[in-house]
Amino acid sequence: MRYRERMAPPPAIGLVLLGVLTGAGIIIFLLIIATFSPMSSSEILGFDPVGNAARRAAAEAEDEEQMLALQNRFRREAGEREVAEEEFHAEIQREQGDTRYGAPPS
Repeated sequence: MRYRERMAPPPAIGLVLLGVLTGAGIIIFLLIIATFSPMSSSEILGFDPVGNAARRAAAEAEDEEQMLALQNRFRREAGEREVAEEEFHAEIQREQGDTRYGAPPS
């Protein structure tokens, strides 16, 4: 008897082969769909770094406005003077070491 006749291939090889072929089929299917899709790949994935940055900056500016308004409301209720926007940004910069307002970190 020859060696090949005595040894049968392990059954796991068939499962691995099936998995590889299935994965390759899925990838090919997705590539075909992407080729004929009217949307770009960034639209499909929802990836828009410029739009996200702009939305994030707008949301942050709105948050800062709300924080300033709330802080001024509490100061009015306590009988203290209101904080101007420039003072508010300077305070944020001091507390967080934020360089967005032009000053280098200390």
